Amino acid sequence: MTSLQNHGISDLSSPAINLVDGLQDPSLLEGCATIERKCFAKHEAMDVAAEVRKRGTCLVCALLTEGSPPVQQQQLAGYALAQRNSLALNVTKLVVAPQYRRRGIGRLLLRRCVELAHTSHAQVCSLHVDVSNEPAKLLYLAEGFAAVGERRDYYRTGRHALSMELNFNEN
Repeated sequence: MTSLQNHGISDLSSPAINLVDGLQDPSLLEGCATIERKCFAKHEAMDVAAEVRKRGTCLVCALLTEGSPPVQQQQLAGYALAQRNSLALNVTKLVVAPQYRRRGIGRLLLRRCVELAHTSHAQVCSLHVDVSNEPAKLLYLAEGFAAVGERRDYYRTGRHALSMELNFNEN
């Protein structure tokens, strides 16, 4: 398991978004599982609790602070799960709850994963994205990822994934 530090981001036009190490707060795992069930079909949903027990895994959670003092609440808006090996950091899941999409949360989560790859001296940061997920593909391309291939039937028969990488040796 890889450790993270808190990273708060806010501006005057939006609620505060804090990126936190989900491995440091076990209560976040249930929230991640809830988002997983909302966003993915049963046969596509991963067992987040089992995934975080794997060696080299990190979990980045995006917490949104809503409301104004003295009544503020933090909501889990999304998370990224990544696995580090000797050469690469592979983003295995990046998901934002539907009600929080299009607010830059996915971009913040992706940037944190890239930052983790940099700080752990990975040569590459990789991920897979459904070929039909145009918003995600545009995000990854905008953040410097390049398509390096396609995995046919990756999600299920007839549903393919685009393999994408951000190679740090070329930058």
